[in-house]
Amino acid sequence: MYYRPPLDVPALQVLAVEFSGADATVTSFVIVVLGSLGNPLGTALGGVVYGVCYMLVQTYLSSWADLLPYVLLIFILLLRPSGLLGRQVRVA
Repeated sequence: MYYRPPLDVPALQVLAVEFSGADATVTSFVIVVLGSLGNPLGTALGGVVYGVCYMLVQTYLSSWADLLPYVLLIFILLLRPSGLLGRQVRVA
């Protein structure tokens, strides 16, 4: 039998908040599309670019930090639709 602490302690109430995972899903999708689909090196580069941009936005414009994945995704897809390390596809 496991010990389960009561949730009437304020510190434990803060820790009991449920995590839906929607933020992690959106962030993961943006990182994969940013790097380029199917390219592990591009995904790693996308993660580094996203992390640096997120820290800069959180430092200087903290109220806009939740909007960063969407703005970054739109910006990269407008400049390079194939991603950072994606190859151009020949259209026949």
